[in-house]
Amino acid sequence: MRRTLSLGALAAMIFMAACQQPANNSSGCGDCLKDSDCKAGDICVQVGTSSGCLPACENGSCEGGETCTVKLDNEGAPREVCVGPQDPCAAFTCSSCPAGTTCNQAAQRCDPNASDGLSCTAPAAYNTSTSSGRCGVYRWSVKTGTDPDAVNVDLSHVQVTTIANLVAIPAPSYRPSNGRISPLEDTVYEIKDVQLTQDALEADSDFHMVVSDGSNTMITEVPFPGCVGTGSPFACYITHARAAAENQLHPTTSFTTASVTATIVGVGFSDDPHARGAAPSGVELHPVLAICFGQGCNPFSD
Repeated sequence: MRRTLSLGALAAMIFMAACQQPANNSSGCGDCLKDSDCKAGDICVQVGTSSGCLPACENGSCEGGETCTVKLDNEGAPREVCVGPQDPCAAFTCSSCPAGTTCNQAAQRCDPNASDGLSCTAPAAYNTSTSSGRCGVYRWSVKTGTDPDAVNVDLSHVQVTTIANLVAIPAPSYRPSNGRISPLEDTVYEIKDVQLTQDALEADSDFHMVVSDGSNTMITEVPFPGCVGTGSPFACYITHARAAAENQLHPTTSFTTASVTATIVGVGFSDDPHARGAAPSGVELHPVLAICFGQGCNPFSD
């Protein structure tokens, strides 16, 4: 007598067989022990109660809508891999998140821990003469924190990220003149040990600083404090960032080639990508709230 399997039962058997077999140099579920059990470009990491081969992140980014996250390999070392909405063969569990990360259960991933929040008790002295005599116009309230949405910027948390991650954020379909694009413009970001390659004093009195990771460039800007309106929650920080940038770079109205390592903290901003060094999407850090120079420097020490 012939037994007929339903399509659902057949699919379940195929899935169980796939998840029980060794990795055999393929991506996905399987009982891999080391990277050599996976195909080229994949890493053997812990997934739930098992292990599996997942694609390694390329410069902190992934393809196909996957997210770069941190998982432990079978020796307990943290590794950066690309995952989709769920891990293969096992549901995401917070216990898989290594030290230095925070469980994001909603997104089913391990996020890097945020840095300590910002604190500014008194403005810094800065050179009041380093101004073109003019302030900006385009989305100026958003750039300087006098827009009504500025209260939504969370200064108590700084998200550590990379230039590659920021420039991968797509350009919005619309940029409001007096409102913020969430979550980019509600978030304070920190980019560590980047190369500051060019700087200039712009017509709107900003210090324009181009930063690079070797593959991507983007713009970071420090406004002239005299152009920051009363009541901006960023005003005190901007004075410190302005003084630090000026002491190191001495910007002029002509672009100067620089080659200095910097760590920069600033609010995300979406600009029309028109200026030198701009990311294709127009993403910037504007305003810069803290900056320091030198490998491994601490922008919060001032």
